[in-house]
Amino acid sequence: MAESLCHVCGSKTTDGGLTYRCAYCGEPVCSDHRLPENHNCTGSRLPDEESAKGREAKSMKLKNEQTVGTTPSDTGQSSPDVALDGSVVGAESEPEQSETQSWWRRLLPW
Repeated sequence: MAESLCHVCGSKTTDGGLTYRCAYCGEPVCSDHRLPENHNCTGSRLPDEESAKGREAKSMKLKNEQTVGTTPSDTGQSSPDVALDGSVVGAESEPEQSETQSWWRRLLPW
């Protein structure tokens, strides 16, 4: 097989045994000019509506959009509020002696 030269710069189009040809215009290109935008590709092999110039990414259209991992609905139960001392806040209990004493007496250890 005869070695072909890049139609842009004239260098070899083979690199390690692989010959580069543009998928849009079919011209032989070197590794530096492989991408269509690097060799001013005309896209002459493609129909007009699919030419390389002006091609833009197409947005994906979701058919059935679903959300995965949603939070469960209210279970009806929640943990009780806990005070700093570990007691349950709002739980009714018998009045202790400390509640009947003045506040400064409760702070003293004796």
